[in-house]
Amino acid sequence: MHIPLRLSVDIFMLALGAGLSYWIGAKNGQVIHQALAIGAVVFVRLWERRKQQTAEQKAERREKRRQRRLRRDEREKEGAERRANERKQRAEEERQRVEEDYEHHEGRGAAHA
Repeated sequence: MHIPLRLSVDIFMLALGAGLSYWIGAKNGQVIHQALAIGAVVFVRLWERRKQQTAEQKAERREKRRQRRLRRDEREKEGAERRANERKQRAEEERQRVEEDYEHHEGRGAAHA
């Protein structure tokens, strides 16, 4: 059976906290249930710290994704603006070419009349 990594880390932290607190408690002559209570406190603090780190990492990843999305949108916007300007320029060139052809035909027709 495979234990998920997070669960195994939690179990390890609980065991480590209980072991350390038992060792500290036994060393100071405390009874076992007091040592286990200290172990539980150590475990909760470790777990809260890990939870906070996980939340910070999530926030960092979210911010990085947001920054990447903004950069991508900016690149796409620049590309779209460039393509729009190229289309405008081509349309202007085509309009000028049509006007020149029209003027050329008008001028030739007047000379023959």
